[in-house]
Amino acid sequence: MAGPRSIASPDDEVASPILQIKPREVAGRDTIARFNAQFRATALACIQILSQTVDRVYCDYQDDFVSMTQVNGAATYRFYQVKTSGTRNHQWSRLQVFGVPRRLSKKEKKPSDEKAKKATGQTPQERIAASFAGKLLDHTNRFGDSCTSVSLLTNASLDDDLEDLLKTLSDGTLAHDAIAHVIAHFNETYALDPPLCQREIEVRVRKLTIEPNLSHLSPHDKDFSSKATQAIHEFSEIDLTVSEGAAIIDSLIKLVERKCHSKLMESMTEADLNAAAGIGIEEMLSILSISKGAYDHLLAGGDSQALKSASLFQRKLAQAGAPSEMIETAIRWKVEWDNWLRTHRHHRESSVNFLLNDLREVHRKWVQSVIPFRSVLDEVRGLHGSMNDAALQAILTEEILLGGVFAELVRSEAR
Repeated sequence: MAGPRSIASPDDEVASPILQIKPREVAGRDTIARFNAQFRATALACIQILSQTVDRVYCDYQDDFVSMTQVNGAATYRFYQVKTSGTRNHQWSRLQVFGVPRRLSKKEKKPSDEKAKKATGQTPQERIAASFAGKLLDHTNRFGDSCTSVSLLTNASLDDDLEDLLKTLSDGTLAHDAIAHVIAHFNETYALDPPLCQREIEVRVRKLTIEPNLSHLSPHDKDFSSKATQAIHEFSEIDLTVSEGAAIIDSLIKLVERKCHSKLMESMTEADLNAAAGIGIEEMLSILSISKGAYDHLLAGGDSQALKSASLFQRKLAQAGAPSEMIETAIRWKVEWDNWLRTHRHHRESSVNFLLNDLREVHRKWVQSVIPFRSVLDEVRGLHGSMNDAALQAILTEEILLGGVFAELVRSEAR
């Protein structure tokens, strides 16, 4: 009987055939790395929803991702394209980014000269249209004024010539021969009819931004989770542990991936599109385990920091042992208190100021563990029953006073 096959040690000098023979392709791994970079970039854009500067992010629709913001009831869009390089210290050239060679022949400087195609196999217009920037700039034509910006995001660097070009984009002068070349060919590149004047073309070109050296787009970046967690904390007040942050970011990445892979129908309503490819505040609140109802109550009550207030409420009241259904009720009471205070504070100033001091004392006892959370109601009942101002007592309920204690909780934490 043959003995067992020996298993080669990793330290053996002779490599096994699977290592010796060069693989026919590794394109699959490169493709996965590019998609992962796109998912991470999209996830960071989704976190901006928490800041209320972005209303919705569309995943892998129209471009790698698109952020939408409502301005005076009208939708405006920012389009993003993600380009990565697995090569260390790779630098994009202006030919790759803009489709413009480093040296332009006299023939190529003529906007409609087809003879330039003989040398390169493409006309100047075809090269521009196929370039990174060329594809992005087409959104400015198709979406018009509703397109506010188009952005190229990359983990790679730019060569020196592109760095100079980037400065002219940033300062708005457009004083670079490659940009002048794009402007000269703009109308023909996109077959615009009627053609745009130079000023109109320049307005569209100025919508282009390029962000190089983004480490979170690199395949093996180790800092992405901490960056994303920090961004969540900045917008939501939620102070996450490393493991909590990693779990939330993992959930967000998986959500982005699902949205990118969901099947799109040929004919869709906006609701269909939002469900299939969009991520909005509802999805972000779900990932953060924040009640949508609580958030809506605070927002409707005029709380400009509704998200931070909602996350604070849930954290503090959960720590105190309050059931989840009570958290939303407590927020509603807080909003009722805010509305009451705005109406009555200046009409009964002295009585209200003493009342505020009493509510702060109840809050102090609670947070300093002088009394348990369940005793806050007893304190408020006692306070309501002992009020000297009968007229004030008549227009206040115990629930509104409880809302005053919760309002003090938010105010004290915001200091």
